[in-house]
Amino acid sequence: VEGNLQVQEVARFDSAVDELTLRCMHSPGFWCPHDASFLNWRYFDNPRHSYLARAALSGDEVGGYAIVRVGGRRAMLMELVAPAGSPVANLLLDSVVAAAREANCEGIDFYATPSWRFWPLLRRVGFIKRKAEFYIGARCPDDDDVLLEQNWQLLPGDSDVT
Repeated sequence: VEGNLQVQEVARFDSAVDELTLRCMHSPGFWCPHDASFLNWRYFDNPRHSYLARAALSGDEVGGYAIVRVGGRRAMLMELVAPAGSPVANLLLDSVVAAAREANCEGIDFYATPSWRFWPLLRRVGFIKRKAEFYIGARCPDDDDVLLEQNWQLLPGDSDVT
C-alpha cells in the first residue's frame, strides 16, 4: 500500500477500513474497535463537533485514515490508523495538521492511554507530553487486568468529552 500514496478527504467510510482497523489497531488488552459504521455514526451522522477525515490511498486500497476535530482555537486528533512503522501515519498526520491550520486552529491536542502505538511519532513531530486530567474508571469482578491503565487503548474518538 505504500507506493503512490495519495491523501484524500473522506465524506463517508466504507467497509474497506474495517480490516485495516482490526489489523492496525488491535490491542492485546482492552480497546474499542471503530469499524466503518461506527466512524460514520460518530463523525458524520451524529457529530458533536466539526470533523475532517482523510484517507491515504494507493489506487483503490486504503492504507490508513485520520480524523481531526476542528472549530475553535485548538483542534483534536481523534483517530490515526495506519500500519506500524509505515510512512502512512506520517503522511496522514501531515494532512490533518494542514487541515487544522486551514481551519484556523492554533494547535492540535491529543490524548491516549500509554499503550497507543503512535506516541513515538507524535513526540518526533513536536507534540509535547503533559499530564492529562482525564479519569479512566472500570470495574470487572472477574478480571483484575481491567484496572490497569496500560492494558487499555483509548483515544479521543472513544470519549470526546470537550
